[in-house]
Amino acid sequence: MFDAEDTIMNTSARDSVLYFPSMEFQSQGWLKAALLIWDRVYRIVPANYVPKESYVIKQAADHGLIRAVTLEEKDLSVAHDDFLNLCESMEYTPAGLGGGDERIHREKIDSRLYPILEKMARDYDGDWFHLSREMVRGYMLFLSQVVAERRQLVRATDNPDAWVVSTFLAEDGNISEFVYGGEEGPVNLYDLAVPDLIPLSIERVPMDEIIAFVEKRKDEKRVFREVLTNFAERLSECDSEDHARVLMNDFKDSMLKAKQDLRNSMDFCDRDQLSSIFAVGLPAALTAIGTIAALKGVPGVNEFLTSFLVGSIASYADHTRVTRSKRPKHLSAYLLDLDEKLAKEKAFPNLRASMEEFIND
Repeated sequence: MFDAEDTIMNTSARDSVLYFPSMEFQSQGWLKAALLIWDRVYRIVPANYVPKESYVIKQAADHGLIRAVTLEEKDLSVAHDDFLNLCESMEYTPAGLGGGDERIHREKIDSRLYPILEKMARDYDGDWFHLSREMVRGYMLFLSQVVAERRQLVRATDNPDAWVVSTFLAEDGNISEFVYGGEEGPVNLYDLAVPDLIPLSIERVPMDEIIAFVEKRKDEKRVFREVLTNFAERLSECDSEDHARVLMNDFKDSMLKAKQDLRNSMDFCDRDQLSSIFAVGLPAALTAIGTIAALKGVPGVNEFLTSFLVGSIASYADHTRVTRSKRPKHLSAYLLDLDEKLAKEKAFPNLRASMEEFIND
């Protein structure tokens, strides 16, 4: 049996998450939900900008649960180079990157871009560039990826659209225009989703209790993160029917226990409350996914298949680029969605449809 302590890589360093794409949290509920999984939440905030937020958010920041990332010259330089390289290498520009205006603060941009952006900007007031949504979305998501990778952080968002765009960029744009043609390829992009974990009522839980939870339940959170991460990484590297069965047997009991232990530790919430779903993208071979799906009905497997959901998102444009590369950034972004309507319907955001809309609409 798999031992949760016997990790394949040093995932314990990933005890913190980088929030994206905005500087300010869209809801205090999302922050509280994130702290049920990670110990701290980082965000990219310009040095001379004071976020507009509630007392509850400030309370978490005062206890060190929210931290600002200080951008370094290398962050901006790498983001600049990687973003331009991707733009030059993409065979097509996804429809979702175009149209509309957004703004970006000058402190988040490599100074080499200033002359270019000043010419491209619809407006510039000395601190903020008003640019096309294509430029702002792409660059900011690239910057968050660079910041996270250089600091050994994972990224998390509350926005399914931002998750789709960031996943596209994290995969170096290697997503087929024929999103729904995935079943024909040997490896596809999937999402590994965890339902029935984060209670939707978390927003009503006082921040004092969340702070106490973070300190008291570090072990339960760490074990859950490590088991989930290791299963996703092992699954993404598996292209064997026999080994897919081995992975299922090795991980199913540990994953179920880790999830249940973490949920049980949330003693401020009733167990029958509606829950959100959070997910991470991963590339996986059809042989591995198909084998695991075929085990439905096998004693001891059904509970696993309803506790950890795997769904197809998109087909890769070039499968050889995926199978030849074991990039750790497959696990670079989590989606934590607190959509009450979806929770009531026991549904999940249709990320495949969102990817199709992003690329082709």
